[in-house]
Amino acid sequence: MKQHTYTSYDKKAAQAALDEGLKELGKSEITLRLTYGTDESPMDVFATYLQNAFSSLKGLKIEMVATTKQDRIYNKQKKWRFRFISNSLGT
Repeated sequence: MKQHTYTSYDKKAAQAALDEGLKELGKSEITLRLTYGTDESPMDVFATYLQNAFSSLKGLKIEMVATTKQDRIYNKQKKWRFRFISNSLGT
């Protein structure tokens, strides 16, 4: 059995899934916006990690959107103005 870590993933399977999705959409590339909090450590580091990981897939671009926690919660999330958001799961 292959040992997995939080930072490991199957890039070939991810690329195959993305390729299938792009084909369904009739597109060769898509851009996703990643909204992250600049006032929530270490969300900026985590967001950069996600950007690098996702950007290694052909056909996927990541647009980084820096914001504060308050703006994200009360403006973007409440009004559904986001694609995906990097949140902390702190106590």
